[in-house]
Amino acid sequence: MTLSPTAASTTRSPSLTVYTTFGTHRSSHLNGLTNLPHAIILSNSDPERCPCGTAWGTSPSAQKAERAHVHGSFEEERTLIADACRVLAARGLADGFLGHISLRVDEDTLLVRCRGPQERGIACTVAEDIRHVFFDGTPAGPSELDGWAVPNELPLHTGVMKARDEVMSVVHAHPPRVVAADLAGIEIRSIVGAFDIPGTRLAAGGVPVYRRSVLIRNQRLASEMTAAMGERPVVVLRGHGITSAARTVEEAVLQAISVNMIADLSLEIVSAGGRLVDIPAVDMAELPDLGSTLNTETAWRHEIARLDVGTRR
Repeated sequence: MTLSPTAASTTRSPSLTVYTTFGTHRSSHLNGLTNLPHAIILSNSDPERCPCGTAWGTSPSAQKAERAHVHGSFEEERTLIADACRVLAARGLADGFLGHISLRVDEDTLLVRCRGPQERGIACTVAEDIRHVFFDGTPAGPSELDGWAVPNELPLHTGVMKARDEVMSVVHAHPPRVVAADLAGIEIRSIVGAFDIPGTRLAAGGVPVYRRSVLIRNQRLASEMTAAMGERPVVVLRGHGITSAARTVEEAVLQAISVNMIADLSLEIVSAGGRLVDIPAVDMAELPDLGSTLNTETAWRHEIARLDVGTRR
């Protein structure tokens, strides 16, 4: 896999290549490299050995088992995904125990929200519920799936990641207002301007719809969904929910919130007897790019702060 330059930067040492994405990853395993940026180890000067010098096994299953020990605990990333799940619930995009978020780790593993032995629902997600697994759903480390079950729709996440190298995070949620709007024949369009600039840009040209109301439980269905999604950041799943894909967990969740907001407004406008009209092209051209500091970082701090004060919707 070749990571997009916008999604990662590269750090080199004499024995390994590390692709860095965000955060801090501490690993006592990597012999003195104890304060690396979050590391995705993809290559090594000796392809027969892991970056710490341990020889890979000869069988594919042995290689998977031995590669799994390279990865650290991902405490920060697990906490981020858990917080993101709680944000989805607080915003009304996920209810009960349905919905999940993932973060790509490398070319064939990811962190994903799993169902735990004491499952309490998306709103009560904790870091322990985020497990490190291979794309085929098998554990990527010792005890990773002891008591936890991967989502039935894991192929939804892996299908998008396989199809699009730039995607690092996938959100799947069941926002009732988005489902209702789609079933009412209402498209997600750029009907607002400065009210939500990132959402307006996301909706420009419409948000695609996957027209089957099925559980994305295998690669065949995942391929159908990704074909409908194309290169767009979000796809509506008819009678089901949405899939949002981005370079970060925060972006993927904020995209989902924007789509839900537009669906909510659209339903209100239609219910009031109004007509949905895209903003004029000249107004769209006037909308500034406020930058990632405001659009993502500040917006995300707000979402986390809302959790702290117990705000819903």
